[in-house]
Amino acid sequence: MHVDSMPRSEFEDQLTFTVVQIKQIFHTMSTIDYCANESERAEFASVILRGIVSTVARSENITLRKEYDLSGTNGNGKADFPILQGGHILCVIEVKNHDLEKGFCQNLVQAQTACLTNNERSQKRKQNELEYVYGLVTTGEKWFLTMVTSDSRVGAVSEPICIRLSNSDIDDDAIKENLRALFSAVITMLSDKLESIKEPKTKSSKIN
Repeated sequence: MHVDSMPRSEFEDQLTFTVVQIKQIFHTMSTIDYCANESERAEFASVILRGIVSTVARSENITLRKEYDLSGTNGNGKADFPILQGGHILCVIEVKNHDLEKGFCQNLVQAQTACLTNNERSQKRKQNELEYVYGLVTTGEKWFLTMVTSDSRVGAVSEPICIRLSNSDIDDDAIKENLRALFSAVITMLSDKLESIKEPKTKSSKIN
């Protein structure tokens, strides 16, 4: 399942629906500049993530959760938004108001814990097989993508993909173009992770 293999109409329909939902937040809460806390910013992130997951869920059984409990050797906590297939964690998302450095640290710990959780679930630890989980850190407008492995290696943090959410009068097509870049990047990321679950031998080429 890749972006290029998806029916174009379904992909575009989901982009359009996500834009409509973002505009509803503009009308009921105002723009992201007026968000007083992370919870309000999470409203924007949630709408965008639901659009992405809904697009993938047409062909794959994946779900978006909220405030998901994660526990491991690094401690206990909640992931703002994890994406799962069954009990297998594909990606963990951390929403931050402004403190991105703290967000990256939290996301790193969450992704490491998710790797251990996945290994325990699939018993791959006995096979000495590395696990990896993707991460997203976002302010709602800026989205950073990364990857963490079960032996604590961290993939390069991407340049942010930016969604313009500060102007309620912004043209729908402009928001859609921003969303298209983010949808494509995250769907590609999720596709890779889903492929590694189906074909574990592909995992080493992704990590090394």
